[in-house]
Amino acid sequence: MEEWVTIRELARRKVPVSEIARRTGFDRKTVRKVLLAPVPKLHGNVGKSKQGKLAPFREYLLERIGQGCLNGTVLLEEIKRQGYTGGVSILRDLLTPIRREVVRKQEATDRFETGPGKQAQVDWGDFGRIWDGSEGRWQKLYAFVFTLGYSRAMYLEFTTSCDIEHFLACHLNAFAALGIPEKVLYDNLKTAILGRKVDGTPMLPARFLDFALLHGFTPIFCKPYRPRTKGKVERSVGYIRGNFWVRAAHAVKTGNLELAGLNECAVSWVFEVANT
Repeated sequence: MEEWVTIRELARRKVPVSEIARRTGFDRKTVRKVLLAPVPKLHGNVGKSKQGKLAPFREYLLERIGQGCLNGTVLLEEIKRQGYTGGVSILRDLLTPIRREVVRKQEATDRFETGPGKQAQVDWGDFGRIWDGSEGRWQKLYAFVFTLGYSRAMYLEFTTSCDIEHFLACHLNAFAALGIPEKVLYDNLKTAILGRKVDGTPMLPARFLDFALLHGFTPIFCKPYRPRTKGKVERSVGYIRGNFWVRAAHAVKTGNLELAGLNECAVSWVFEVANT
């Protein structure tokens, strides 16, 4: 089952069949068979006697699954009425990888690419707290992340506030580093959008609207409850956590690295690692 899930996940990521075969050690014909199979096949004698109990009901179960029923309790009741004498665990073994595949299909979205200079995506990341020596106290720590849609080049800056002052200042620094795109995509940030009109048109704070008009870019916003629209910058935030933050986290948490030093490290990392 794990092999079935792995092969189908690689295929969903558009990995070619030959590359999937190389990574998994299977023949290309085997990979193609797995991609065509609606459910995984157990090989050898693994679970043979248990699966035998479920075998007479397999076609019925596949039909019900195709109709969208993935509730194990419901399916168990239905096949018991048809004479099934086994337990629910065998049924769950069948359903688990199928459910994973359904979830992946639901979460998958078509990749939307933009041309050079057309779009950037902006997001904030929460990174806990940092020691502020000048104030003599710990403060909340945020990361402003600005990612260009075409090249994936990023600008990273850590701040202790997400207010409009820091929001606009970070934009200016990002523009100085990477240029100004035609459009900038945001989630429904309070600093960037007040709400929406009846027709869905976003209402912008006056100061942010003036800022956008002055610098010549168009703010655009994700549809409510659709944060995957800005997946490029969200992947950037994840990359920062997994590649940069692990290098700096201990020094920040012990109070040995304050904001100015952290941003110096971030600039070096972006230039030497991320954007390379």
